[in-house]
Amino acid sequence: MSEFVDIENIKSRIDDIANNGIAYAIGLYVFLDSSVRYQQENVIDTLEPAFGRDVAENVYKHINEAFRYIDKVAKVKIREGEEWLSDYLKKYILEKHLSKILIEEVEKRFSQMSERDKKILSVACVLVNKLKDKEFYPEILTAGRSEEGLLTIYSSDYEFFTKTVSVALDFEIHNVRALFYKYLLGFQSDSMANIPYFYAIKIYPFTESYIEKFASEVSNYVKVPDKSEIKSKLYELYKKGDLLKLNVIDWALSYDRTIGSIDYLARFFGMPHEDEFRRIQELTKRVVVEGIIKEIYVNPLVHDYVLEVMDTLYKEALKEMMDLFKGIFKREGYEAICAGNDCIFAKKMARAVRVTFIPWISENEIAYYSYYLRDIPDKVIIMLGIPSELFLQSIENEGSEGLWLFLDKENRKLYVAKNTYISKKHQELIKILSKEFIIEFIGPAPKDS
Repeated sequence: MSEFVDIENIKSRIDDIANNGIAYAIGLYVFLDSSVRYQQENVIDTLEPAFGRDVAENVYKHINEAFRYIDKVAKVKIREGEEWLSDYLKKYILEKHLSKILIEEVEKRFSQMSERDKKILSVACVLVNKLKDKEFYPEILTAGRSEEGLLTIYSSDYEFFTKTVSVALDFEIHNVRALFYKYLLGFQSDSMANIPYFYAIKIYPFTESYIEKFASEVSNYVKVPDKSEIKSKLYELYKKGDLLKLNVIDWALSYDRTIGSIDYLARFFGMPHEDEFRRIQELTKRVVVEGIIKEIYVNPLVHDYVLEVMDTLYKEALKEMMDLFKGIFKREGYEAICAGNDCIFAKKMARAVRVTFIPWISENEIAYYSYYLRDIPDKVIIMLGIPSELFLQSIENEGSEGLWLFLDKENRKLYVAKNTYISKKHQELIKILSKEFIIEFIGPAPKDS
């Protein structure tokens, strides 16, 4: 354990530095908040948008020199206890130096803010409010309180915060975090110690109220689609059979929207899946719905609406599929027992038919059923849409034993994956379905050929 330090001497040194101006006071706080590995990056990145590169570098140089022989994790005696030096000094700086000048400086900066920056910051603040209220993108972007009580926006992806805000705008932005540093005088607190959150912005308590203010004024700067407009657009996609857009929107809403999890979409729609960059480029070009999704990011201003409508739409599409097939089997004398996505169609003296219905792709669902089918070889999966050869081949590669069928509602067609069809098992089922659908076999050769 480090030796206890002469705190009064260090406080005097802090005062001398902070009295050089607000940039020095902020720089001190960020310096003490950061690990040694990230202190230079955090101080300079925080100060540059607000005070310029030269000032940022000079402040860091001055502070680093002053603390060259001081251990930030030394202990300080506080009454009957002890505390880390860095924690003690941060509270000291916040109370003595920042609380007096921060609000005045923020107000001055707001009065000079461009309309463009107001527009960006208003959207960003809406997103921050959403992050505070609920789990929005908990694996990628979230907000909470740091140990010292500061509002903190965490991200495990450097681009995600900026890209999400960009969707609500009619122009591209490059680094939304810089606006929090420039106008709210928040600061960067990146650190590997925050795993899984590597990137972080902290907002001082004196300026947190401005987030509420900007969020409340977002409609002054950006058109926010209402719920009925969102519903109309999403239902129109379903009516037109635009499953690619529905699938990508569903993926973009998910908590674990990793690049790897988009692989099934790439396969199903026949996009090159061997090249990650090309795959994302292709999806970005093909999936744009004004006010809802752009560059595979959902508009944060309507995220809740989109999530709610997509959930309702999925349930309605699922019910529509189930009702269609329940009617078909009922006419053949079968009874149906259904729960969730699954139905069992049973008839005396006949093999029961176990069916899972999937209106559109979810990687977790597909991966689960592909594995599940190894233990239940008589299972049948019926999906909306027409898959690519790439997807059909992947079904076989994953060792699925069940029958995969793909529904084209508009043309009343049912596509059978040849490499999952076994005539002695599935011939009777296909015979029943052929009374209602045009049957077409697609994909690699059947297993019993």
